[in-house]
Amino acid sequence: RAAADDSPSKWDIFAGYSYLAPHGTVGTVQPLTPQAIDYGAILSVARYFNKYAGVQLEADEHILNQTPYMLPSCSSGCGSTYANDDFSGGGGGLIFRFPAADVTPFVHALVGLEYGGTLHSPNDAFGAVLTAGGGMDYNTPFFDHHLAIRIFQADFQYTHENWPDARGNFNMARLSAGFVYHIGSITPPPPVTLACSASPAS
Repeated sequence: RAAADDSPSKWDIFAGYSYLAPHGTVGTVQPLTPQAIDYGAILSVARYFNKYAGVQLEADEHILNQTPYMLPSCSSGCGSTYANDDFSGGGGGLIFRFPAADVTPFVHALVGLEYGGTLHSPNDAFGAVLTAGGGMDYNTPFFDHHLAIRIFQADFQYTHENWPDARGNFNMARLSAGFVYHIGSITPPPPVTLACSASPAS
């Protein structure tokens, strides 16, 4: 079998835990700090075209909680919920990796949509999101070297949301970790060869 750095994967599927720390402004409100969101999940799929470069699709979900409120036009027993702090979305872009035998560092840049809400607006809304960051995978021997551990992924995200009653601009730090499953190979393993020689030659 070829070494991991000589035969990198064609597809990488990542799934894991994600933590989000948003900071930003809503409308004319002074800079605020929404609560950090401890409950999050992240999923991504990367397709590599050579040893280093590829494209990536990524989606995440971060929901702090849902806060109940009573509708003004309803009597008792009639109510709904709105988001306290939640940011979920997805995007696509480029990813670059630097494979070695034991670890694989990577960087990526993505653009997509974010669905978010805060206490300042009772309705979530879609907005654009930009993501830039990177991380490191540890290559394990499990499942015939197909399984890796994403030790960390650290990203900076910027999103702009337009709610019916306000606008929001948020700078967010996202930290993730989990498992990566490798599929396929960019470079096939070296072929098995057999050779012999006679002495004397005849």
